[in-house]
Amino acid sequence: MVIMHSLLILANTAIVVGGSYLAGADYTNPNSPDTRMRLNVAKITRTAGQSVFLFCNVGLLVAILITIGGERKRPWFPLIARGIFGVLQSAVWSLSYYNVENYTSEGFSARFTALEYILGVLTEWLACLLLNTTYFTSKGDPSKHDDYFKLTPLLPATR
Repeated sequence: MVIMHSLLILANTAIVVGGSYLAGADYTNPNSPDTRMRLNVAKITRTAGQSVFLFCNVGLLVAILITIGGERKRPWFPLIARGIFGVLQSAVWSLSYYNVENYTSEGFSARFTALEYILGVLTEWLACLLLNTTYFTSKGDPSKHDDYFKLTPLLPATR
């Protein structure tokens, strides 16, 4: 898990750096070399970070499905959908927060808001809800304490 956590820390760092790199961009002249370079760097780092998150989710899904023998008890679909949307949002300009066409004089456009709520917020909320309901669906599962004592006779004696 240390490797997984380290990858996620690096991915989050890439997303934050990509988003922060545009802070000094001159949006009054979007075709200037500096602004184009900043947009490209931000796009690459955010896409890389989101891709790592998606890769980690898919890897965990595969490991869990192998471990539990295909029993689909865990809520991975919303997380995978959110991961795909995150990659698309950082790679496709029309889905980007930095695209001025996604704004109106009152704030976000209706299209952008709908996409963000359905593919971003709703999927995260569903994943959270499903993860929390596993508490109720796992009440009959053996505790880790019981599993430890079942394995104890298999361990070599300590001196």
